[in-house]
Amino acid sequence: MKRNILLTIIIAGFVFGANAQDRFLFGVKGGYTSTRFDLSNYDQRVIQIDGRDSKSGYLAGIYTRARVFKGLSFQPEFYYAKKKGELSFSGVNADFPFPDTSFVTSVQAWELPMLVHLKLIDFESGNLFAVAGPVVSFVKEGTTDPDAGFDFNKSNWTMMLGGGLEVWRVTLDARYEWALSNNAVSKDIEEFYHMFTISVGFKIFGI
Repeated sequence: MKRNILLTIIIAGFVFGANAQDRFLFGVKGGYTSTRFDLSNYDQRVIQIDGRDSKSGYLAGIYTRARVFKGLSFQPEFYYAKKKGELSFSGVNADFPFPDTSFVTSVQAWELPMLVHLKLIDFESGNLFAVAGPVVSFVKEGTTDPDAGFDFNKSNWTMMLGGGLEVWRVTLDARYEWALSNNAVSKDIEEFYHMFTISVGFKIFGI
């Protein structure tokens, strides 16, 4: 009797697993980030912003996908990302001397994109797709020039839009991410960012 029950459970597990793999996906991913930070409320009568240079970073984590209807899926992800950008300043008012200077803002965060995944073109060995949706970032660490004295937000929201190619178990995509508010990085000043990412994913199991 116990053997029959155990056999039934095992068979049911295999059936459920097979069915689940028709609807769900799990994989790992990693990639490159290029981030540009902007300031929008510095007093331009005293200083001016001369440059907003992008710096390279990285991301690494996991992604999942749950099919909703045919080519439409919900794709939550979770990864660690490092974002870096450089700002350059110079003085414009002789009464308030300000030396030419620059500093690098570096933010390390856990990111949770909640994306809609849409297959655009299916072909024999893969497909082209688009993704879009909000991202919530939980800042682990933020650093900048000690003289700037920024106090970083613990969390912030951004939007993400992109697309890519999926062939066999490998996914290659490019995305653009931008802040939803001017204070997406710092509490003290209006600092926000634009980020471009290129990532590679590998599907471990599922659809």
